[in-house]
Amino acid sequence: MKNSKIIIGIVVLVIFAIGSFVALTRKSPVEDSVSTIPENTNKVVANVPVDNTDAPATKTYTLADVSKHNNPSDCWTAVNGKVYEVTKWINEHPGGAKAIISMCGIDGSSAYDGQHGGQKRPANELTTFLIGDLIK
Repeated sequence: MKNSKIIIGIVVLVIFAIGSFVALTRKSPVEDSVSTIPENTNKVVANVPVDNTDAPATKTYTLADVSKHNNPSDCWTAVNGKVYEVTKWINEHPGGAKAIISMCGIDGSSAYDGQHGGQKRPANELTTFLIGDLIK
């Protein structure tokens, strides 16, 4: 009986020692994130002009530009001040190809708004075809 208590005590002590060793030698996630913070994050920079030359310029198109793309094999349309290249959407449009073909080469804002105005899904789909802004 006395020997079993000693063996149990030794096993518990070994488990505790191994657990302590693992816990002390392992880096915590907090230490990892703290060590990656740059040292100069507390510096304040004032009166530095912002250089936007790396930002891509938004292309602009006139309605005359849009009107040149007025057929099912080359279809652009303008909707609410934006220009979209919707050729690939013609045969995928759930409402049928005619609805899109009728908007090729024109400002289709009233047709689009009349059918889809305020609906998120068509608006999200339309943004995937955006090529630029409409200017007058």
